[in-house]
Amino acid sequence: MRTESFRPKLEPADDATRRDFFAWIDQKVPRGVTEPLDAMKRALALQPDVIFFFSDGYFQDTIVDEIARANRASQARIYCLVFDELLLADTSGLPTHESEGARRLKRVSEANGGKVKIVTGQDLR
Repeated sequence: MRTESFRPKLEPADDATRRDFFAWIDQKVPRGVTEPLDAMKRALALQPDVIFFFSDGYFQDTIVDEIARANRASQARIYCLVFDELLLADTSGLPTHESEGARRLKRVSEANGGKVKIVTGQDLR
């Protein structure tokens, strides 16, 4: 498993950095399985105040507790955005059901002072 970083250190969230980030992330293609622990540990090592974690949430349940343990020192708030294929196909605007992955990401955010947002096709319009 290989993890990549946008840049080697924290950057200000100014217009130029955001533009560069979105250009970088647009070139990425999801592949393989979801194994977020190494990437989360790398992010936490930067001592951020906040982490935005984009995932489908389909990883081992034990990872939730491991992320919370890894975050004890820095106490970063972790906000999770759920990108689940089935939920992304929903453009109805009706309340969404929580998938197994969404429930897992909700636990990650709650354990780390953040919130969760399920992203649907309606959100991407």
